[in-house]
Amino acid sequence: MRRFLFVLILAALAFPPSLFALEPDETPGRPGEWGFRPSGGGTVTMNPPGFSWRPMRGATGYDLQVSDGSDFQSIVYEKSDHPFSAHCPSTAFEVGTYYWRYRVHVKDDEKTVTTDWSSVRSFEVGPDSVPFPCPTNEELAAKIPEGHPRLMFRQSDLPHLREVGNTKMPNRWKDVIDQANKRLENPPDTTEPPMYPEGIEIKGDEWKEIWWGNRGRVIAVADGAATLAFAYNLTGEEKYGKAARDLIMAMTEWNTDGSTNYRYNDEAAMPAMYMTSRAYTWAYPFFSEEDRKAVTQMMFERGRDCYDHLRSRRHLWNPYASHSNRAWHFLGEIAVTFYGEFPEAEEWLEYAMTVLYCAYPVWSDSDGGWHEGTAYWSSYIRRFLQWTLTLDAIFDIDIFQRPFFNKTGDFGMYVMPPGSKSGGFGDQGGHFTAKSLAPFMDLLGASAKNPYWLWYAEAN
Repeated sequence: MRRFLFVLILAALAFPPSLFALEPDETPGRPGEWGFRPSGGGTVTMNPPGFSWRPMRGATGYDLQVSDGSDFQSIVYEKSDHPFSAHCPSTAFEVGTYYWRYRVHVKDDEKTVTTDWSSVRSFEVGPDSVPFPCPTNEELAAKIPEGHPRLMFRQSDLPHLREVGNTKMPNRWKDVIDQANKRLENPPDTTEPPMYPEGIEIKGDEWKEIWWGNRGRVIAVADGAATLAFAYNLTGEEKYGKAARDLIMAMTEWNTDGSTNYRYNDEAAMPAMYMTSRAYTWAYPFFSEEDRKAVTQMMFERGRDCYDHLRSRRHLWNPYASHSNRAWHFLGEIAVTFYGEFPEAEEWLEYAMTVLYCAYPVWSDSDGGWHEGTAYWSSYIRRFLQWTLTLDAIFDIDIFQRPFFNKTGDFGMYVMPPGSKSGGFGDQGGHFTAKSLAPFMDLLGASAKNPYWLWYAEAN
């Protein structure tokens, strides 16, 4: 017995730990973590499902295998050296029982070692599992126009957009033009928003005034530019496009590590991400080559800061941070707009799609509810619906094929029947009424072509 122990001790001293079998961390998901998915052998709602596993410190990539047998003699799908701890395949599976496993490539000093395969988990694909495969990077890239616009509509969509605006929505058309004219007549303040004074009380009244005030300052400029750029696309009048360009170029003078930096004030940083992307792609002809270089550099820095934040917080595994649940698709808008301008845009788009297919929405399952309450539900889904316009127009992805989005309007109807004076629960729910919910239900009903949700909007 002593000799056996002595041999083990010698072996431990002679061989570094990296030469022993390395196992992936399969600690079950804790509260606040997304967990291993799919697991438990149940029938998946979506086909293929979004796979999720615990990220491992030092990981440089992950391998995923799916088999129709627990011995993995027949591999029906595999993904190698994937950068994220979640993945959705690009092809749907036949009805049946499937098994999956993963392994991790880990940086160990100067070399990379690979773990053993994980435990095997199973799932069922049923006849009612909804086909919804995630496009590959190559498929996504092939659908992004070489030119602009790239968000919400293509150049070829403009004649139809103008016709609909003129004939079916003349009041809304007029409202957009009126808003654009107001920006022409009274441009917003484009000076850089202020930093917090040294020694300020964090979350005190003065701090809150600057924090929220800077958000308003950014929106005034970036949304003003987007409104002007959209008016240019509706009318073809160059005055709107030129004015949009001027506002965006003023933003390039701001310090992206300053008051509107993502980590410094994400409420100010987020509109600077997505509203600026829209204004740029919609008013693209009015930017010179030098302009484009400056805007591209600015948006690269803003996108990088957001992406680094999401990755450092392991959003795919810890997806319950409220602001991150809109930041990821704002990052997606930057990725689409600037795809081909810097290589990171491809990774950002893949990341945004991975969140969409594997870890969104997180506040409910396929029944369409929202655990944060009706106020946050309507606010976040309204923003998300803007992203779905790009998913549809650019990538031919119909988000309403997913059961959650087919049912989510019912959440508002059940929790806040027509005439309700309170949102029931959740942040800001106490003063949220059915009347204040009605415009969102109108938008959601029109997007989903759901007559019941449209009725709700009319009833309030």
